[in-house]
Amino acid sequence: SFPRKTWPMKPGYCIKTFSKELTEYEKGEILQYRKIYYVGTKAKKIKGAPWNEFNYGYDDDKNDYIVVVGDHMAYRYEIVESLGKGSFGHVLK
Repeated sequence: SFPRKTWPMKPGYCIKTFSKELTEYEKGEILQYRKIYYVGTKAKKIKGAPWNEFNYGYDDDKNDYIVVVGDHMAYRYEIVESLGKGSFGHVLK
């Protein structure tokens, strides 16, 4: 058991602390970031994988990002809600 630290955290510490909440894809991806501010532990995450056809499974067949409320954006921001969708992408809060 690891004590909870305050944010931001280092990627390795996040992997150890939140290994059950992170997907296998995220455990590799998170290492690309120096500081982690949010990981979306309660989100119903997409299980991204390299063999998924559209951006590891994170995009739909029109190459639009699949929004998951409660998940993170670049391990820095929480997706609180989707405010709408336009010609060039989603508007998120």
